[in-house]
Amino acid sequence: MGWFTVFSYFACSLAAFFASRAARDAERRAFLFWSAICLLMIFLGINKQLDLQSLFTEVGRQIARY
Repeated sequence: MGWFTVFSYFACSLAAFFASRAARDAERRAFLFWSAICLLMIFLGINKQLDLQSLFTEVGRQIARY
């Protein structure tokens, strides 16, 4: 099920990329919105696969203990 979620994030990212390309000529705000959604979906897909929030939590705990 995890790979399906990652695939969905990347598919959504691809759709947002094409939407940003289409909005590039129409309106700057729409282009920025879809570009931000594209980057967010890429980050969420990478995060889902690598479980980065657990890494950041553990690093934060180690810093707090130190």
